[in-house]
Amino acid sequence: METIFRCGACQSKIPHPENRKVIKKPNGEVMVCNRCYALHESILPRNNTIVAGAIPSNETILQEAQRLVLGDRRDQYEEPKKHFPKVAKVASIFTGKPLTATDIVWVMIAIKLVREAYKHKRDNTVDAPGYISILHELLD
Repeated sequence: METIFRCGACQSKIPHPENRKVIKKPNGEVMVCNRCYALHESILPRNNTIVAGAIPSNETILQEAQRLVLGDRRDQYEEPKKHFPKVAKVASIFTGKPLTATDIVWVMIAIKLVREAYKHKRDNTVDAPGYISILHELLD
């Protein structure tokens, strides 16, 4: 049975190791997804699929959203209460209209819902509840 490599971010198939894009780093190689360009330092097996960045197979979309919102994304961007007001300031300049942090989160939720209505993608169904969680945090 052939082993399939899948991106942990977008779930697309990644070419066999000999054909995949790799970036050399001091601590080793990092695999690059050909579709979303996500970087993956770890490759872990799941069933007959090797998942780069590894989403645990028993993790629901709500568990994944919580893990991302409370962990990975805070490490990558910063606390939502600091991050989204900054985004709102920049977006206000672009649009010429005053926007709030919660306005930005509502737009992100809308984007995910419209994308999901067009075509199913796990990323949309994980991110939408993640943004709703952030909205709740901003409103608290």
